[in-house]
Amino acid sequence: MAHVKRWQQALYYKAPFWLKNLIASSYGWRQRHERYGTYYRDYLQRLSASQWYTNAVLTEYQLAKVKQFLLHAQQHSPFYRARFREYDFDPAKIQSLADIAALPTLSKAMLREHLPDVLTDNIKTMNVRWAHTSGTTGTGLQFPLSRECFQREYAFRAVHHAWAHFQPGDAFAYCSGHPVASSDRHKSPFWVHDYASNWLLMSSYHLTEHNLPHYIDALERFRPVILAGYPSSIYLLALANQQAGQRVHPRAIFTESETLFEFQRHVIEQSFGCKVFMSYGNS
Repeated sequence: MAHVKRWQQALYYKAPFWLKNLIASSYGWRQRHERYGTYYRDYLQRLSASQWYTNAVLTEYQLAKVKQFLLHAQQHSPFYRARFREYDFDPAKIQSLADIAALPTLSKAMLREHLPDVLTDNIKTMNVRWAHTSGTTGTGLQFPLSRECFQREYAFRAVHHAWAHFQPGDAFAYCSGHPVASSDRHKSPFWVHDYASNWLLMSSYHLTEHNLPHYIDALERFRPVILAGYPSSIYLLALANQQAGQRVHPRAIFTESETLFEFQRHVIEQSFGCKVFMSYGNS
């Protein structure tokens, strides 16, 4: 929902609620095919097995993948080919992860300045979309995202959610910065239902004292297996759920994008009666 043109967003905000649900479901249907393809199934199988590897096996595997990645960069990225020569760095000769400390840290400013040379020369043969970081620590970055990388991330999410015995298709409520309701909207709903994925996408921008009871009503009707979102947003929902008599009972809570503080964890777990799992994405 976040990657649409402004005029499309404006038309969406003016649409009646049933049409917004239809638009969200159509978008969700397209995204399902983007998320859950061959790459997703392959990575999900590998990740499900590798989570039980010993540290020694994981370290060996990690070194092999890092070396493979650096060799690819040397072969296909003009920026890294020049950088490796400048620092007399040969990725074929690294013996441990500590060896990459010979290379300087890549800053965001440097990445923006040299992005055309950082990109690999075979990028045109890949199926990529352009994405961006949230800009939490300053100005966001734009970068190409391959279909394989996109599906790999959802495989990681699937393994994470499986720890709470969640399966794709189960009811999933997500409270974050998705622009599902106009910023100047003062009346519920402040959410939209993606029926294709069985997701309830809730705006984190409208969590006022006046609106919070409406969020709890919507969550009680939806009965999510998982409730996910920013820790600050989930914390406010937890306080509202307590005040409403603890009417919402998901199987697990998943927080992301912000640090989860212990006082937040305590209130959230007490209010919803389930465990909180932390994650932090890295675009």
